[in-house]
Amino acid sequence: MIKQVSVLLSVTLLLAGIALPFAFAQDALAEVVEGPLRADPKAYEHIEDDMLYAQSQERSSDGVVFAQATGTSNIVSLNLTLDQMIQMCMKNDNRYNHSYAQFQAGLDPNSCNLTVFADLRTSSGLTAAQIDAFIDSEAKGRAGKLHGQGAAFIEAEATYHVNAAYLVAHAILETGWGTSTLAMGQSHQGTVYYNFFGIGAFDGVAESAGLSMAVKEGWTSPRAAVLGGAQWIAKNYIYRSTYAQPTLYAMKWDYARANAESSCWHQYCTGVSWQEEIARIVDQAYARVGVDPAYNYIIPQYRGSSVPDTNARALYRLYNPNSGEHFYTSNFAEKERLADIGWNYEGIGWRAPKSSDAPVYRLYNENGGEHHYTLSAAERDNLVAHGWNYEGVGWYSADTSGTPLYRQYNPNAFANNHNYTASRFEFDHNIGLGWQDEGVAWYGL
Repeated sequence: MIKQVSVLLSVTLLLAGIALPFAFAQDALAEVVEGPLRADPKAYEHIEDDMLYAQSQERSSDGVVFAQATGTSNIVSLNLTLDQMIQMCMKNDNRYNHSYAQFQAGLDPNSCNLTVFADLRTSSGLTAAQIDAFIDSEAKGRAGKLHGQGAAFIEAEATYHVNAAYLVAHAILETGWGTSTLAMGQSHQGTVYYNFFGIGAFDGVAESAGLSMAVKEGWTSPRAAVLGGAQWIAKNYIYRSTYAQPTLYAMKWDYARANAESSCWHQYCTGVSWQEEIARIVDQAYARVGVDPAYNYIIPQYRGSSVPDTNARALYRLYNPNSGEHFYTSNFAEKERLADIGWNYEGIGWRAPKSSDAPVYRLYNENGGEHHYTLSAAERDNLVAHGWNYEGVGWYSADTSGTPLYRQYNPNAFANNHNYTASRFEFDHNIGLGWQDEGVAWYGL
């Protein structure tokens, strides 16, 4: 049962911007600018945590839709335990003081979006026109300097063998869809320079330091900035001569070095969900153009721990103590955003197949401030007809041999009156309090 409501609160997906380093081998031509570039080179590979969401905070215009990739997986066995890796990262985190739980959520492969394990040395399968269409799907993309650069991203992929979907997602996150100061271009001695990946933009001097790097490398056009970024990332991370970091997870956590040397300093960003933010944009890029990517996954297995099923994704459960809503998402970054603004994270509710013939639709009522989830296309269409916003496919249902997710309705609540749970104990408890049994909503793995 669904009722029309008009009450408080709305859940907003916060999508933002920032990224990092890259270079184009043009030292003979580029001017060397004095200043921040004289700092420790390691600093170029770390961005301040409070900059991670500074550039862009807007939701996708068409709601939440995720690409569904299928592919093979390679498991990398580590001598490190997950706890040892977390403790190592916490020792490096002497400025931002992330909690053990935050590191665990970002490091545990079973909590991650599988896209963070995609091998970035493989072709994206996208065309320049498809990349341009994705960039132009947002108003900021149409207004920014990434507009029309699809051909440059494809050229960079072909030249430096770095996945173009990743490159464009990284640039979008860094620059707020191409509208940041570094991306729009800065003038130096009469010449305009561009920096799409924030190379050298560190420690509170992002604009001046990023300009210094762009001048040094000679990035005098958007195309040069795209190609330069791809070359720098390829050399310093993805194809690095020692401890290569060919996935977003590896770029963030440097686990190969950690396993060999008990040190993981070579991390692309200090934020614990940077890799998930980029993965989310990659997923959206494929979904927007209707392409299902086939990834080769590279997944680390910590000693004594399991690895995720590549046909499964974790569904996170959160609770809003102000509105009483239980919220469910497979997006780690969205989960983090809501937890940051006061929602209570309640753990993984269940695991869903990455794809199936049974999509679960996600809808949102702006007046009531609540979400609803359903397998029924008829129920979805009825709610849309009554003013609900359709936000796309939230996840997929397994077949009837899977774990049932029970749906209950609270007749005494004006809004946020549905609950979904895989727990029979919770189900029985709610029924005892007067909730109504509405059957099995869908199935998890």
